Amino acid sequence: MKKSVLNLMLPVLVLSLALSARAADWPHFLGPDYDNKTRETGWNLEAIGEIEKVWSCDVGSAYSSFSYVGGRLYTCGDAEGKQAVYCLDALKGDVIWKQPFEDMYKDRRGDGARATPTVHDGKVYIIGAMGRFACLDASDGKELWAHQLGRRPTWGHSGSVLIHGDLAIVPAGLRDGAIRAYAKNTGALKWSVGSDRTSYAMPFPFVLGGRKYVATRMANRIYFVDPDEGREVLTIPWKCGVNATAPVYEDGLMFISSAYKKGSAVYRIFAKGDGLGYEEVWSDKKLECRFSPLVLHEGHLYGQIENELACIELKTGAVKWRRRKGHRNWGNVVMADGHLLVLTSVGELQLAKPSPYGYSPIKTQRVLRGRCWTAPVLASGYLYVRNQTEVRCFDMRR
Repeated sequence: MKKSVLNLMLPVLVLSLALSARAADWPHFLGPDYDNKTRETGWNLEAIGEIEKVWSCDVGSAYSSFSYVGGRLYTCGDAEGKQAVYCLDALKGDVIWKQPFEDMYKDRRGDGARATPTVHDGKVYIIGAMGRFACLDASDGKELWAHQLGRRPTWGHSGSVLIHGDLAIVPAGLRDGAIRAYAKNTGALKWSVGSDRTSYAMPFPFVLGGRKYVATRMANRIYFVDPDEGREVLTIPWKCGVNATAPVYEDGLMFISSAYKKGSAVYRIFAKGDGLGYEEVWSDKKLECRFSPLVLHEGHLYGQIENELACIELKTGAVKWRRRKGHRNWGNVVMADGHLLVLTSVGELQLAKPSPYGYSPIKTQRVLRGRCWTAPVLASGYLYVRNQTEVRCFDMRR
């Protein structure tokens, strides 16, 4: 009898495991582990070149990327002449709801929101380009609470919200709080750290010695905070008005980069007293990342360095290769099943094996047109991409 029950349950268990591996959410910018990699496996990568477009949807102007939770896709666009969060059916592209949350932000390089919605425990957290930080009900878009953050940087607030435990942590850019944490359910202020103008990056979580920390790039320095205590544990001077590229962290080494003649550096972060210390491992002013996230694989960073796709060794800063293709033609990189997926700024999707010895695309396909500066997302077997106004979904299941 027991054997019969086991035989009956085994296919269900196998199917359940397969579905759980496939249906991994992507609930915030940079993905589940803040490394621009999908946890899912079994992608139909060899079909790139002829992957099928499932749907497209015009949501209006924004540079926001996507969050995917429970079969719903969240991004930003415009509605009623304002910046708005859109909630779409991830399989059909139907608009479930759209919620205006801040007046429209106008810019010659593109209007609308820059930040990506963060989705957590039935709520959506978003920061508008002019600094309005709002919490919405994920079921219907109803606004639950909101705060106004500090002065808008030149190209608009772009950092997304970090959820840590019961806290929603934001780059506030206020004199009495460069970084602020609010109760994620009520919006009550829980702690403030530092005094600096906001830049463009989201708070970045990492673990050192079993303890959780948050690093936030502001206009003049990088703040390191113990989020459980609301306490500053380290600052590293880093003065550049455009600190947009997300840090990359592994085994105590943190990669930081900015454009506009600032360059890149790797710092070794270590425990020091009741806080943290640091030392510079290397720096190079010629390696400038403007805003696109980089991906780390087997000790090497892959991504856009100014107008070139490049590979850099994390520990040494050695440039293994660079590849240029047109003016600002390179874009964003994500990883799936041990492969790089590169979406160029003109909408070409490229598939390649990561290698420090060179870059040679295996497959290519034009998936978009127009200005494609937004990071793509892989979730539940589908690829989601957008230009400034149009969202597209492609089937990449086997």
